[in-house]
Amino acid sequence: MVSTPKLRRRHLAAAAASFAITRGAQAQPPDVIIGAPNCLTGGLGEAGQQVVKGLELLAEQVNAAGGIKSLGGARLKIIPADTSTDNPAQAASVTRRLIAENHCSALVGSHASTMTLSSQIEAERGRVPILTTSYADQIVERGFKYTFKIPPQSASFGLANIDYTRKIFADAGRKLQRVAVFYGSDAGNGANGRAEVAQVKKAGLDLVASGSVPTGMSDPTPVVGPVLATKPDLLMANLVTPDMVMVIHALRAVGARLPIMTSGSGISVKSIPQNLGDQADGFMGTVVWNDDLKVPGAAAFLKAFLKANPKQTFAPQEAGEGYATGQIIAAALEKAATTDPRKLRDAIAAIRVQTILPGGPVEFAPNGLSRHGIPLMVQWQKGELHTIWPKAYQTARPIVG
Repeated sequence: MVSTPKLRRRHLAAAAASFAITRGAQAQPPDVIIGAPNCLTGGLGEAGQQVVKGLELLAEQVNAAGGIKSLGGARLKIIPADTSTDNPAQAASVTRRLIAENHCSALVGSHASTMTLSSQIEAERGRVPILTTSYADQIVERGFKYTFKIPPQSASFGLANIDYTRKIFADAGRKLQRVAVFYGSDAGNGANGRAEVAQVKKAGLDLVASGSVPTGMSDPTPVVGPVLATKPDLLMANLVTPDMVMVIHALRAVGARLPIMTSGSGISVKSIPQNLGDQADGFMGTVVWNDDLKVPGAAAFLKAFLKANPKQTFAPQEAGEGYATGQIIAAALEKAATTDPRKLRDAIAAIRVQTILPGGPVEFAPNGLSRHGIPLMVQWQKGELHTIWPKAYQTARPIVG
């Protein structure tokens, strides 16, 4: 074929277009997909939603700052999925779908421990790292290599609940002796409750009433009745938020002003002050993070979170955990310089990174447990959630009774 000026111009134009497309593709690397299978509905739905909000805020900030530099500016893309609060089969299904259809590089979930125990099996099978905000000890006792747990073990919370509370009582000039412990039937609250029962006995305190109650109960009597009958110095109740609200309201309505304590998502959610008002005053519990912490980056996160969520008056524990988990993943992606889940898993296992969590830089033990996570005791006082123990993190003096 004879080459003519017209044909040459067409070939040059086609080559230029191809080069532009290639340059465009290079300038816009594929998104890094982070799956977020979490309990977005049910008794822990509010908490799971907050995990996603914190994670999404971190992604927005990373993307606004130019994305993951070692991946040519790749953007983080968060894909949430509802595991439910009480259906492990659904948790497994949505996690499988995130891995097989969305090709996630990492997962963040599933907050409710029972759901995480299901999701982590799928993550292990798919060889995709999953970072979880769940509490149950069993999560890192199964020999899995792709699971990383942000909070301390439930046993640590049980120990801290007793140790911190005894010191708080002593600081107020009171003695803690008679304790009641009740807990929900779900995995997370059950693990926390059983750990507390063991710690109460080990500490030589009087366990005057205890037991498991159905998660999602419609009547607070199984807790309120024994408490009124035995008159403990302290009620330790590990329940999902709606159940906790019901129990506190019922006790306060009959004039029972005893201190009430919980762990995790039963305290650090907006529905506590919204539904209880001044009945929430004095309600305390142990968490992984609180928005009044004086640690690097926490104040900036709080400001950004409230701006992004103008209807919220504080940043719940779960939002802080979600954000910190995103910090870990972003740092691991920079280090690994790949979206390959297996290589990313190795980078997470070797990570040492400062986040907004207390206790120092995050790094993981061989079983996937965060080495330096510590429980914090927080308490509602006049509509605000304050850190009250350990004293090194204290922002308000505890109220006892």
